[in-house]
Amino acid sequence: MKNNKLLYIVDSIIVLLNLAGARGYYLLFLLLGLSSQLSVTCLVLLIDFIYIPIRFGFVTLSFPKKKFLLPVLFFIFVPAINLYNMQIAGKSLGFHLAIFFLQVCFVFILLGLTKEYLRYNFKKSSLLVSRGYVWLTLISVIGVIATFALTILFGPQKVPVHADYLEANSDRAFFFYYWSYFSMVLETIDLRVPFFQDYGYMMGLFHEPHVFAYNVFPALFIMLGFAQGWKSNFVIFIIFLSFLFSASITSLFVLFLCLFLYFLINMRVTIWKTFIGIGLMVVVVNVFLLLSGDVFLDFLKDHITEDSGSRKYSESTLLFAFSPRTLLGSNILSPGEYIDDLRLNGVWTSDVGYACFFLNIGFLFSYILNVRRLVLMDEKIAKAVGYASLYFILHSAKIGIMVFITMIPILLVFLQYLTLVTYGRRKIVTTNKKF
Repeated sequence: MKNNKLLYIVDSIIVLLNLAGARGYYLLFLLLGLSSQLSVTCLVLLIDFIYIPIRFGFVTLSFPKKKFLLPVLFFIFVPAINLYNMQIAGKSLGFHLAIFFLQVCFVFILLGLTKEYLRYNFKKSSLLVSRGYVWLTLISVIGVIATFALTILFGPQKVPVHADYLEANSDRAFFFYYWSYFSMVLETIDLRVPFFQDYGYMMGLFHEPHVFAYNVFPALFIMLGFAQGWKSNFVIFIIFLSFLFSASITSLFVLFLCLFLYFLINMRVTIWKTFIGIGLMVVVVNVFLLLSGDVFLDFLKDHITEDSGSRKYSESTLLFAFSPRTLLGSNILSPGEYIDDLRLNGVWTSDVGYACFFLNIGFLFSYILNVRRLVLMDEKIAKAVGYASLYFILHSAKIGIMVFITMIPILLVFLQYLTLVTYGRRKIVTTNKKF
């Protein structure tokens, strides 16, 4: 049993490393003193190449005959088509090739882990698979809170950060990144919530407030599913605190949609809980507005106006993902090119292509079917995985097709599979029998 526990800890560390090896996480840059995303990703790939045969042997890991994993198949073909297009165009594959191999390795790792965990730890399988992601999230969330407290007491530490994926943002006026204590900090003239951003935006391992929210909130929802008693209230408090630190406009709308859907679905089960939940939402919003005063409202107005850069970015990514013109497209996962084309010239030279367009539709449709099954289950863990998945896919609307160079969707689909296999359909709420 002790050997199993040690092995499961190693598994969780491997999951953590695969997530941290993707673009946007600063953890390995910080620990290893590297500045190249390609170097970081290749290092994690090397670890995977050693781990996979040792952990699972050289046996073939086949997909279970379950439709719940169908989103992964749709997902993995998009970066493959992108690589083909880049090869035909004579572009350097570099980062995109490394990320694709990392995604494939991650799929193999999760296939092996789910097969083993379902065999030995049926009820704990979702917890074990998600643990590495939860640990990575806690590094960011606790890092932000600790850094905020230490900054108030002793002032900020302004240690320069070195990561090539930050270069584009660092060139923007009024943007300055540094590492302070346990968190990356962004200094900018934009202010959203007084007090919480008085020393800049503290974002843990991430470089933008919305990227922080995008990555940590699904894990916090999963934690909420496993938490019991006072721990549940503590996780809710951490979610609220994390929102105050990021004050992401996108996360505000997505959190509201998730809460609204939760109360709408569960209204048939316990009406009084629904009224309490709506009351708490009103209280939370009023407390938030009281803390921020007119600052956040002004920031919100600026970001939803027609000329807002943030709004144009979101519109560009969404329009691009659903505007195919050729079969295979071009520059599918190179957002800088097609976003600048639309914003500056009003037209695209890049194209998502019909192949990736339909693969994206297939991914979204099969993914949302899993989410629907989960949120309708009368089981806390199933609901948590369902709403974590829902939050992630709704927030992904901001980045459009770029979701296919991330790692978290792969993990979430495997969590959906594990949860649906574990709890089945026996607890789905389909009637108002509890009225």
